[in-house]
Amino acid sequence: MRLEGKVAWITGGGAGIGKAVATRFAQEGATVVVLELDRDRGEAVVEAIRRADGEAALVVGSATELKDVNRACDVAVEIYGGLDILVNNAYYCHGTRVLDIDPDLWDRNIEGCLKSAYLCSRAALPRMINRGGGSIVNISSVNAIMSYGESAYSAAKAGVISLSKTMAVDYGPEQVRVNAICPGTVITEGWRPALEKDPELFERIAEIYPLKRVGKPEEIANVALFLASDEASFVTGAVVVADGGVTSGNPAFLDHVEGKLS
Repeated sequence: MRLEGKVAWITGGGAGIGKAVATRFAQEGATVVVLELDRDRGEAVVEAIRRADGEAALVVGSATELKDVNRACDVAVEIYGGLDILVNNAYYCHGTRVLDIDPDLWDRNIEGCLKSAYLCSRAALPRMINRGGGSIVNISSVNAIMSYGESAYSAAKAGVISLSKTMAVDYGPEQVRVNAICPGTVITEGWRPALEKDPELFERIAEIYPLKRVGKPEEIANVALFLASDEASFVTGAVVVADGGVTSGNPAFLDHVEGKLS
């Protein structure tokens, strides 16, 4: 097993990518601590891991609240003996253009995506250093590297990349590796309201992807697994784009241009 004997802390681990990461890490032998705001979701993930003979614990709370962050870290250290892996997956995404988003909503995006990664990393780093090293995997977004709207969320996710690179340099000497993943569109519960209004939304989005489909949470979890594992022992400060090719080129754009030129 690729994570045998490791203790992993997953923020926002009750749904979507976080749930997939928690499940996959447990399958590979990690003991998993899930920090999740929604108790029912968190309990469902932890119970499923335990039913599969894995080890997991739930801390109900927010990755933006220092007391909850410290509580999750304490569970890892006091119950399981330490902390080896942190996956900063918690996020908040709401709002559109700068002129259409008020300062409070802007701050909520920054707190949910960027401040949460800072707080959890700040809590985890001393524990990892005490263990002789560790791995932090930050979930960013393609919004961080190209414009897909959602100005506050995009700015926050770009900050996550910068934070990842900075920490990789700062804590490399202590053998803590820090990397970021930029997923493209992934099927998660967060899309449910939009899909209820527009059931064909994903079909249209898929048309701009070279692979002609959107992603699955498990596909991002597999990338996180590699980065968290010893297989990536020489990988730090990296930004892994797992986006079905959408940031490499836009076939819909090419079709439009070719149509205009023909």
